[in-house]
Amino acid sequence: MTDKQPIVRKSFWKRKAFLFVAIPMSIAMMVFVYFAAVQFQAARRFKAEVERIRLANLPIDSQSQNDWFIANTSREHSDVWAEIILLSNVATDESDVMENLPYIGTAELPLSIDPDQPWANEPMVAQWLEMTKPLIEKIHAVSGSKAPTWQPLRFEGVMTLLEPVQSSRNIARILQVEIEHALYVGDSERAMRGLRSLDGLVYAFDWKICLVTDLVTTALRGIHFSMIQRSLGLDIWTVEQLAELSAQVTEKQDVGDRWRTVIAGERGLMLDEVLTRGVRIDDGLPGGIKFFFSIPSVRERLLFAYLQVEPIADQGIESLAKNAATFEKQFFGDTAGRFSIDDIGINLFFPAIQAYASALVRLEDSRRLTLTAIAIKRYQLANGQFPERLKQLKDVGLKPSDWMTVPGNEFGYDKDEAAYLWSYSFREPKVMPQERPELEENGMQQLVTIR
Repeated sequence: MTDKQPIVRKSFWKRKAFLFVAIPMSIAMMVFVYFAAVQFQAARRFKAEVERIRLANLPIDSQSQNDWFIANTSREHSDVWAEIILLSNVATDESDVMENLPYIGTAELPLSIDPDQPWANEPMVAQWLEMTKPLIEKIHAVSGSKAPTWQPLRFEGVMTLLEPVQSSRNIARILQVEIEHALYVGDSERAMRGLRSLDGLVYAFDWKICLVTDLVTTALRGIHFSMIQRSLGLDIWTVEQLAELSAQVTEKQDVGDRWRTVIAGERGLMLDEVLTRGVRIDDGLPGGIKFFFSIPSVRERLLFAYLQVEPIADQGIESLAKNAATFEKQFFGDTAGRFSIDDIGINLFFPAIQAYASALVRLEDSRRLTLTAIAIKRYQLANGQFPERLKQLKDVGLKPSDWMTVPGNEFGYDKDEAAYLWSYSFREPKVMPQERPELEENGMQQLVTIR
C-alpha cells in the first residue's frame, strides 16, 4: 500500500476565482482614483477661471448678467422705445399691411427706384404711412441719442427671451417703407430723416449681450447700408447730405473690443445655465443631461473653449475669418469621429464662431461698398464727372482699403451715363466679377447704381 500524497491547499489570494475578481477590481480602483484626481484638478482650474471672470466684472450668472446689462445701457428713452416696440408690433400685424406693403409684407418692389414708372401700391403705402406718421415721429424723436436702450429682460441662461431686440426688426421695416416712399416722391430731407433714424435704431439695440443680439444688430446695420445704396440710384442728395451719409457709414467700433464683449456675454449665459440652472435639456437619459454637466472636466473644457475664442478678433477684421476657421479646425478637428464626455458641453452650447465671424466680415464689406458708392457721387458733384478709376477717390478722402473687400479684392467699377459699383455675390464670396453683373433679387449680388 503506497503512501497518499499530502493535499496542498493554495492560499486564497492565489486561487483563480479570487484573481478573476481581484485583478479587474484593482484596475477599476486605479482608474477611479486617476479619474477622481483628474476631476479634482479640473474643478480647481474651472473655479479659478470663474473667479477671474468675476473679478473682471463680467457676467457669470443671471444677477451679474443683469447688472452688466444695466451698466451698459441707458434708461433715457426706455419708456418711449418700449412704446415704439409695442406700436410697431401692432402696426405690422395686419392682413392689409402684409398684402400691400413692401419690406413689412409681401408686396413686390422693383429692383431699383424709378419715379417715372408707376408704383401700383403707392396709394396704399402713402395712406398707411399717413396713419403711421405719429409712430414714425416718435422713432425720429428718440433715435438721435446713439445709446443702447435699456429694456426689461429676465435673464435665464441660454433660455433668456430677447423679444425687444427681435422686435426692433419691425421698427426697421417701418423705416424702410418710409424711406422708400420718400425716395420715390423725391423728398430727400424726409428720406434723410428715415436714414438717421435707422442709424439711431442700430445704436438703440446694440446690446452686445450674446451672439443672437449682435447678429440682429448686424442685420439692422445691413438694412441701413442697403437703403443708402438704393438711394444713390436717384440724383437727389446735396453735398452736405452726402457728407452726412458718409458719417453714418464711418466705422463705429473696434471689432476686437466688440468680439470680446459679445463672447463674454455669451459665456455668461452659458455659465448661468450650467452653474445655476443645472442645464434644462430633456434628452431622455436617466437624470437628464444634468449629470454630465456636473463633471468638472466637461465644465472646464467648455470654459476653455471660450477662453481660446476671446482673442480671435484682436488682430482686426482682416484676420477674423481666418482665425475663426483656424480655431474651429484646431479645437474641433480632433473630435471628429470620436466620442468624448468632455465634448458634450461644447456640442450642446458652443456658438457657431465661424458663421458669426463671416457675418461680421460681410457687414464690413457692405460698409466699405456703401462708403465707396457715396464717395463716387461726392466726386461727381465736385468734379462734374464720375471718376475713371476708384483710386481717384483719394481726392474725396478715401484710402485704398475703403474700396476693397476685407480679403483685399478691389470692388468692380464701371460707368457710362451712370456709375456702377459691385461686390461679390453671397453665393460666391471669393469671386469678384470682372464684368458688371445683373442686379439680383434679395441682395444676392451687391450692385450699386449711382446717378
